[in-house]
Formats: sequence, structure tokens, C-alpha cells
Amino acid sequence: MTKIDKDTIMKEYNLKYKDYIREGIKKYKGFFQDPFLPPTIISLPKIFINKKIEKRTISILNGKVKIHEGSPEYKVIKKEIKKLIKINNLKKVSILDIGCGDCGVADYLNVFNIPFEYEGVDISRIQTDYKIYHDLSEIGNKKYDMIIMAHVAEHMNYKEYLVNFQEKIERLLENEGVFIFATPNPLSLRSQFCDITHVQIYPWHQAYALLRLNFREVDVIRAVHLTKIRDIIFYPLKVFLAKLINVDYAGGLIYVCKKK
Repeated sequence: MTKIDKDTIMKEYNLKYKDYIREGIKKYKGFFQDPFLPPTIISLPKIFINKKIEKRTISILNGKVKIHEGSPEYKVIKKEIKKLIKINNLKKVSILDIGCGDCGVADYLNVFNIPFEYEGVDISRIQTDYKIYHDLSEIGNKKYDMIIMAHVAEHMNYKEYLVNFQEKIERLLENEGVFIFATPNPLSLRSQFCDITHVQIYPWHQAYALLRLNFREVDVIRAVHLTKIRDIIFYPLKVFLAKLINVDYAGGLIYVCKKK
């Protein structure tokens, strides 16, 4: 386990961090056009496109409610849970969802009859039947097969994330466990203007390097969420225009991380 110290981690000057940046760029064949600008990615990480809406019908009080595929992170989570169950021969997967909000991940997994045990961490007092902690320190020595932290880190600076979350997450994760980390893609115009509460951007190559400080393997997935008919119709045009002005059409970045 790599010890992360707030006083010694330096974003641009830590040698291991810079080595991991080079590793990530080599892995996905990107390069820097200018050292002060984000990289232009030539051979991109896998693209996850949520354009096929798979609807499931469930009965509630003699009525029918349509539940469709959730965000791209949900699909990745479902896929990784199935892998964990198969590889580790698990009857159910224990999940900790940091920044769980309304526990949408759990509701989504229930629709697909995924066997899991779910707990969340959130500062808000949400009403739910699931166990919700208000801080990671409340958990103790319990370990989880999967830990999720989706669209939380951008609300704090990277040092706060490293010290208060990443090292603790590694300790809470089972040896064969998976950490799912997701942030907005700063190369996407939509992400750049979507939320005034965002205080830190995480370009994919830098987030890759930060995660590699504690995880032996990190896979990057660029997330495109197509929820409306117009999104699907104009998708090819968006791709063309984004490349023309040197931005990205993928609004999110998802990282699948495995322990050292």
C-alpha cells in the first residue's frame, strides 16, 4: 500500500506520479501538444455509449413502471459485479457507495436481480432502508468487494481526495475487489459549464496517475450518455464538431481500479 502524505504529494513534481502519467499516455497512445494544455488523445480509451435504452417492467400496486438503463457508470458497475461473482465465486457482492445520494445504484441493480449487499456514505440525511454512514471513519475494519465513488471527487481538491478518500478506500477494499471512480470529462464542453460547485478538474491522464498510486491496474472508459432521441440523431455531428475544435464529445470518465 502506498502511503499518501499531504505534505509530500506534489502534482507535477512527484516522480512516481509523472511516471504513471507517462504509463497512462502510453497505454492509450495519447500525447501532449503543449505542456500547459490537456492532452489530445489519438487512440482513445474504450468508449461507453449508453444509446440502447433497455427498459424493464416491474409491477407496483397493480400498475406498471418502466425503468430504463441508468447512467454509464451503472452499466459499468453491473458488468464488474458480474465479473466479481464469476471470478471469486461469490453468492453476493458487498458494495460501498461513497456519495450515494438517493441510492440510485442499488435501485438499478435490484431491477436486474443482481445479488448484492449495499451500504452508502453521504453527508445528507437521506431516508432509505440501506445502512448509510456519514463519514468513512464510522465503518471500522469492514471490507467490501466493490467501492464506488462517482462524481464526488470534483467537489474537492485533489489533495483532499487523496488523503481523505483514496488511501482509506484501498484499505476498505477486499484484495480481489474493484474500485469504480467517475468524474466529468474536463475536455467536454458540457462538463466545463455544468456545475458551479466543481472545484477540481481531473483530466483522464492525471486521474489515471493519481489512482495508480494505490491501485495496480486502472482502466479508463470514456462515457457518452445518450438519453434522448435527438442525442442519438445528432451524435455523429457532435463527434465531428468536437474533433474539429479539439474538445471531447464524451461527457464523463470512468475508471475501473484493482488493488495492488
